[in-house]
Parts: sequence; C-alpha cells; structure tokens
Amino acid sequence: MTNLAFLKTWHQVFFSHLEYVVDGFEDLDLDPVVVADETACRFGQWLIAFQPDASTVNCVVELTRAHKNFHSLAGQVVQHYMASDLAASKSLIDPLREASLAVSKMVDSLENHLLESNPAFDPSAARFAPEKKLTTIWDDALLLGIPVIDQQHQEIAKLVDKFLAGPDEALTSEAGSEFLADFQRLLALHFTTEEVMMGRSASLNSGSVVEHKGEHTAILDQFANLIFDLAISKKDIHFSEILPMVETAVIDHIINFDLALKN
Repeated sequence: MTNLAFLKTWHQVFFSHLEYVVDGFEDLDLDPVVVADETACRFGQWLIAFQPDASTVNCVVELTRAHKNFHSLAGQVVQHYMASDLAASKSLIDPLREASLAVSKMVDSLENHLLESNPAFDPSAARFAPEKKLTTIWDDALLLGIPVIDQQHQEIAKLVDKFLAGPDEALTSEAGSEFLADFQRLLALHFTTEEVMMGRSASLNSGSVVEHKGEHTAILDQFANLIFDLAISKKDIHFSEILPMVETAVIDHIINFDLALKN
C-alpha cells in the first residue's frame, strides 16, 4: 500500500536511515546496486506503469528525473560506505538531502496537477500499485528502529494481511468478529506501549504527546463504535469496505505520529 503522503515519507525516512548509518548510529545491510536502481522501489515501478495525461506529463518527466537522481546518489552513499570510505559517503549526504527534497517537491506538484484535473481526487487514497492486488499493508520504510514498537507494528500488519487475502469476508462472520477483536486488542496494547515510552522521554514536546495520545483515543473509539454498530445493525459489511479505516489506523498514524518517536 502506497499513497502520495507515504511516497514522500518513504524517501524522507530512507534518507534519514542512510544519514544515521553514515553518522554511526545504525548498521547497514543493503545492496548498492539495488539501492541505485530507481525502478526497484514501489514508486519507480508505478512510474513505469503510470499513463500521464497532457496536464501531468511534464510533471511526471521531472519527477522521474528527480527520483532517478535520488536513487543514484543513495546507491553511491551505500557503495562508499560498504567500501569503508566514510568520507566519500558523508560528502554525498547533503546532495542526497537535496535530492530527497526535490522528490517531495515534485510529488506535491503532481498532486496539485491531479487535483486541478480532478477536484474529487483524494491524495490519501491514491494507491501507487492499482494494477496489483494488495497482499500486504506493511513496508519496511515504516520501521522506526525501536524494536518493541516495530515488532508491534508488524504484528498488527500481519493480522491485517490475513484479511487482505479475503476482502469479501463479512465482518459479522466468525472470522470477521475475531479479526476486529484481535485488531482492537493489539492496537490498545501498542498504544499503551507508546504512551509509556513517551512518558519516559524528556525530549518530546508535551503538546505533541497530548496530540499523539488524543489520536490513540480517537482510533480506538472509531473501532469500538464500529464493533458496536455491527452488533446492533447486523449489517453485512465486508473487510474491503473498512480497509481505508484500517490503513489510516496503521499506516497514516505511523507516518503522522509514530515517526516522530524515531528521533
């Protein structure tokens, strides 16, 4: 699953990973050839298949160029690092940062063009692999580098993946009811873990902590209301119908709130 916001965040987070590696805060286990290949990432694959109209063709050409430049520089950073040439790796960090910003800027430009041509366009719902069946909600770009949080995120994603295999499964079925109960329980445990961690950190802004906890409450309330409504109405709602809500709870929450914990 990838949307416009996720695309920008993926490159920003990937840049951060490389910067932390060069600074000695993280380990690296990447193939520089794969990193340098702009067609190997999800967005690169989408760009190959994307059919731009007249209003977006120039924007897509520029975005493709910026995206290729980002991966070329990233591959060089990894290659120099693997060769133990840290000075060369560090010398490319600033250009790589600029390349990451350029990709983000061009994604914003593409979004604006899409909005102009289609006022109903929803950037948070624009999936970048429309021709492929969604088989997993997870992407390693969501890793924070905090083991307990990453493990919980992945366990939640695995639970969702089971239902991706059966999008027509009714939520009122035995499997559907079990999914909702497990999903709600896992979210509650995960949110408690995060809040304990935030409470022990002196570096987090108190306002951002309050906002983060408020988001936890809102998500849990949303699913509690869904479970209650299903129990009362017995509506035949299928998993595919609540997938956007699940994606918001897992992916968008990680992007908009949890990534701040990484620092």
